[in-house]
Amino acid sequence: MKHILLNAAFEFEQRISIVPLTNFSYNTLTGFWVDDNGNLMVNDNDFAGVGSKKFDVETGEDKKYK
Repeated sequence: MKHILLNAAFEFEQRISIVPLTNFSYNTLTGFWVDDNGNLMVNDNDFAGVGSKKFDVETGEDKKYK
């Protein structure tokens, strides 16, 4: 039997690499990543999710791989 938190936890797919979208820039007034037409990056079909060089997922959990 798993711990109650493990039963309710969402499991993310492990990422091998993160490919940033190149046609977006950060708008400091709105705080959003947008393209030249003002469309939000999170609404783009090619947007795979937030991540970093350490393969952090939006939960902020640090997953350091060697």
